Amino acid sequence: ETARYQTTLLESVNEALLDGVLVVSPSGKWLSFNRRFVEIWQIPSAIIESGDDAAAIATVQSQLKDPREFIDRIHHLYDRPFEIALDERLELTDGRVFSRTSAPVSDPDGTLYGRVWFFHDRTQEELARQRLREMATQLTLSEERERRRIASVLHDDITQILAISQMKLHGLKRSAKDASAAIGDVIQLIDEAIERSRLLTIELSPPVLYEQGLVPALEWLAKRASTRFGFPVAFEDDGQTKPVSEESAVLLFQAVRELVANMIKHSKGTRGGILVERRHGNLNIIVRDDGVGFDEAAMQRARERSDSFGLFSIQERMKVLGGRVEWESKPGEGTTFSLVLPLV
Repeated sequence: ETARYQTTLLESVNEALLDGVLVVSPSGKWLSFNRRFVEIWQIPSAIIESGDDAAAIATVQSQLKDPREFIDRIHHLYDRPFEIALDERLELTDGRVFSRTSAPVSDPDGTLYGRVWFFHDRTQEELARQRLREMATQLTLSEERERRRIASVLHDDITQILAISQMKLHGLKRSAKDASAAIGDVIQLIDEAIERSRLLTIELSPPVLYEQGLVPALEWLAKRASTRFGFPVAFEDDGQTKPVSEESAVLLFQAVRELVANMIKHSKGTRGGILVERRHGNLNIIVRDDGVGFDEAAMQRARERSDSFGLFSIQERMKVLGGRVEWESKPGEGTTFSLVLPLV
């Protein structure tokens, strides 16, 4: 009675799962599967009723973008019966995306009974993530457009008004001897206002990015870190052409600016570097420092903190562009971040 109850319970749970489940023998023969497995793989009822494993596998293979890799992976796991495979990505020809997980079915004493496979349709999840990335990118670009508008207002309106006022005061100073000291003080204040306005304009939206392009803008960023913050950042460019769209240039510049800001604030190093190169059809932007570095455990803790949003945001923006972020670090040996973007 207990065995019957446990069997019924297991079957009920199996059928209620949102993932497709397949159980096979040690030799790979299909032993059982749930309704969801048949649904997501769209296996015809005639094949299911026939019990023809080869026909069922052929149906599965016909839907995959890379059927050879799929079969090779299965053979790999059958040759290593106690190995566990977690969340492996499968792309289908119709645009769907599955994740595949597999584990051995065995007793605590090591007796092997077979293998269980789980298939999860994560298509909608990936589409939702993609939409979020696109929204984040559009938000970033909207922010940059607003920065540029404010910078334009500062330069074209406020700075011009201050400059004209400065010119008039200089003229008044020459004709009003008694008030020259007071006027001199006002001129000095206007000088400071003009300088601060100029710096704010550059800070909001560096003109060099739009007028000269990404590489000169990154060189300016390195020089600015050295002069404004006293943190030497060397710059190097391999001299090759690196054609990128204005949108990509804006996002890449913002990403590097954020990495440099984090370097100055958190690395506890004495110097850094920015390397821009074209290699194997990719644009590589490498940002490195000689700071304290970190280990993988520390990186994982950082991911879980709210202030790690910056790195997460950079990763998501690079994914939207079709690129990626890589990093390498060891305690006491500094940190290297690489932004990699395929060039058209």
